[in-house]
Amino acid sequence: MTNPTVDPTTPEPTDPFAKPPKRRRTTALIVAGVVVAAAVTAAVIGYNGNWGKPAPAQPAATSPGSAGEPGGNVVTPGTGTGDASGGDSSAPSWKHLTFEDFHGAQLPVSPVYGPKVHTDTRAAGFAHNLGGAVEAAVHIGSRVSAQAGPDTYGPAVEQQMTGDTSTFRAQLDSDYQDARQNSGVPDGTPLRIYAQIIGYAADGADASGQSVTLHLLSRGANPNGGTVTIDFPMTLEWVGGDWKVRAPDGGQWPFNPVTSTAGYTLFPGVNAS
Repeated sequence: MTNPTVDPTTPEPTDPFAKPPKRRRTTALIVAGVVVAAAVTAAVIGYNGNWGKPAPAQPAATSPGSAGEPGGNVVTPGTGTGDASGGDSSAPSWKHLTFEDFHGAQLPVSPVYGPKVHTDTRAAGFAHNLGGAVEAAVHIGSRVSAQAGPDTYGPAVEQQMTGDTSTFRAQLDSDYQDARQNSGVPDGTPLRIYAQIIGYAADGADASGQSVTLHLLSRGANPNGGTVTIDFPMTLEWVGGDWKVRAPDGGQWPFNPVTSTAGYTLFPGVNAS
């Protein structure tokens, strides 16, 4: 696999969360527009002139969820390569992939890799293989972003993350309050997501074990005009029969701007340029 192209000379996108005259944070929010979690770049935060608007209303669920998940959508994993019981770590096949709206971001849903249950506040039931790990990274990462709002990211951090979740949650709360106050929406209101997780790089990772690190690729509006694409790593751990996301050190996600999608697997329908 070709290594992802990272451009160390590309200026880091500015971050609207910082308050003058302090130096702006070089972090933003994971959305899936993976999605994309606490703080990454303008691509993950999806910053543009409208970013502070309240999130659009979520469409009604089409089927009942599992216990404790009223109104959830249920997807039954398929059989064959990539089945949840197979532990297959080969390259995923993204056939029959569909997308659901999550506060403006489009999240992929696979009949093979999951999630089995996906509601506005929770996504769970991922296959124990690379495809399942990718789906978990996008779905859980999107729900542990500040833009998802505390009613979503609070339970998601508590139930679906490992590591130093206290530091991560404190960063989320700070970022959310900054964003909410700047946008003028009531406390607790989720914000619209303007970025999209368009693909990933696995670098030969074996997701049939207990942990795996992926590189997610996110594209969003650059506050200086145009778009910006960034790469950020996410480590997942197989705990209690499902994937969980490990909180990043220091409560903030590391990232790099990239100039090419070469070396990444893009989701179906994504424009590589």
